[in-house]
This record gives sequence, C-alpha cells and structure tokens, in this order.
Amino acid sequence: MVRRLLCGAMLTLPLVTGAHLAAQTQLAAPEDARAATRYSVARLGQVPRGGDPQDPGHALYQEGYRLILLEKWGEARQKFDELLKKHPRSSYEDAARYWSAYALTHTQREKALTAYEQFVHQHASSAYYDDAVADMARLLRTAPDTSHMIVMSMNVRLLERQLRREARELSRLRIAAPVPPLARRFVEVEGVDEETLLRMEAVRALGDASDGEASFTMLRGIALDHSQPRPLRETAMESMVGFTNPGVVQVYVDIARKDTSEILRQIAVDYIGEAPIDKNQKVTVLIQLYKTTPRDRVEQREAIFYSIADVGNDAAVDFLSDVALTGQDYDLRRDAVYYLGSIGGERARSALTRILRPQ
Repeated sequence: MVRRLLCGAMLTLPLVTGAHLAAQTQLAAPEDARAATRYSVARLGQVPRGGDPQDPGHALYQEGYRLILLEKWGEARQKFDELLKKHPRSSYEDAARYWSAYALTHTQREKALTAYEQFVHQHASSAYYDDAVADMARLLRTAPDTSHMIVMSMNVRLLERQLRREARELSRLRIAAPVPPLARRFVEVEGVDEETLLRMEAVRALGDASDGEASFTMLRGIALDHSQPRPLRETAMESMVGFTNPGVVQVYVDIARKDTSEILRQIAVDYIGEAPIDKNQKVTVLIQLYKTTPRDRVEQREAIFYSIADVGNDAAVDFLSDVALTGQDYDLRRDAVYYLGSIGGERARSALTRILRPQ
C-alpha cells in the first residue's frame, strides 16, 4: 500500500522542480530569442553543487548546458559524453549525466528512461536526484504502455526509506515546519498525547546517553512490548540503530517476523539494513527472514529483497541470481536482473550469462 501511495503521488510531480529554478539569476543569457524565452519561463538548470570553475570539466559542462538551452540535444550529449570520458572524476559528473538523460527525453524515450534509472540508482545524493525522479514520472505518465513501471518500483523503495529517515529526523529535532504529507505517513506524531511525547523524548535521551547493556535492555523491552503506544515503540527501535550490542538485530528480526503492526515490520526491515554489522552477517539474516516471511506479506518481502540488494556483496549477488533464475514472482525476477546489472562484477555477469542461456 505504501508503494502504491508513493507511486501515485510521484506521478503527479510537476515538470519544473526546485533544482531547475534555483540558479535562474546565475546563468548566462542564451544566444537566440527562442532560448531567451525558455530561459525565463521554462525549466532551468543550475551549476551543480560542488562545481568549480577550476574543475577540468568546467568548460565542457558549460558548453553542453548552453546546447541544452538551444535544444541541440545530440550536440549537447556529445559534449557531456566528452566530459565524462576525459574527466570521469569531475565534480560535474552527475550534472553531465543528468542533462545527458534529459536530452534523450527529446530523442529516444526508451534510452532516456534507462539513463534516468541508472542515474537515480548511482547518484542518490545528487542535487539533481529529485529532478531525475520527476522527469521519469513525466515520461511514465505519457508513455504508451506500462512496460517501464519497473523503473519506478525499484526506486520507490529508496525514496520510501529516505522519507522515513527524514521524517524521523524532523520529529527528533522538532523543526518548526510542517512535515510533508508523504513523510507524515511514517511519523504520525499528530494526536499523540503529551505523556507519550514526553516518554518518547526520554527514550531518545536514553539512546543518546549510552549504548550500554542497561540502555539496550530498557529499549528492547519497550520495542517488543505490544501494550506500548506504537510511536513509543518506533522511537525505541530508532534509538537502538547505532548500538553495537549484537542483540539489536535480533530485536528487529523478532518485530519483522511477529509484530502485528505492518508499519513496524517494515521499519524493522529497514533497520536491519542499516545495522552496523558485517555485510555477510547482514545478508544472512535478511535472506533467512525473506525465506520465513509468509508470502501474503508482499510488501514486507519486497522490502527485505531491496535491503539485500542494497548491500550488494557476493552473498547478495548469489541471492539475486537465485531469485532471477528460479523465483516465482516475475516482477522480483526482473528487479533481480536489474540489480545484478547495477552491482556488476564477474559474479553478477556470470549470473546474467546463465539467465541468457536457453533453458
């Protein structure tokens, strides 16, 4: 349900997003009248954060972006390709990839979707990330079929996870600003009585003070106590994320397996993925959880699947290979193929080769 809500919301995102307008006064004026009109009323780019005039790719980026404004899509892509080949470590790398994908939207829709898909997977911290997601949504909204909905399904999980983190941080810091509607789905502090809010603050303070055995025992008791208010239990789970106590992961596993709250089960899966433990151990725990989670918990199984794929180590590759080759859920098999391609390496290539062999 969370995925469907987010996907529906994302498909209504406007074409012009904040990053396109942020540097309107900083850009050089275009060279012709049509471009000048676009400059003032249409989507606008920005010099990427971290961009440096001393960067070796600076001149190529500026030239490529000038060609974008002039709608010379093929020439612009050639400039950005040249930048990426000559200066792969340039601070303009993510900007060049974004605008190259944007140019493709005007010439080759299918390749544009693939380029955006790769961008959002590889550049989650880029200033252009939200723009790329919005552009993908626009392409999907106007697509003649739904063959590329997998692009959204694979990235909604990442957005969903990020929304949860940001919403928790907003609640924690008590920022005096309205929590975004999507984020509120995960916070839901509104309507919580003052006594519970006070106890939530105490739980946070306990987690901040120490990750010792006494703090862990107290927080574990609250997190596993079904009689406690859900916001309080969620706060206890959050407060244990950075604990080094090996029992923390087992708390999350118990909640993911047995809890009656779907929200807490989903959050528990996220926290297992964030736990400060060895990657092999993490994947082992997640795979076991995936195998023992009832098939009717579709959303939870998908959450576990994406957490495993996010780790991306050899054990994760082996798991993805098995899903791609023998899985019963066709959508997850496609997602597994995508992640194998994204992870790369000889192990992943070998798995993809086996998929391509005639059965």
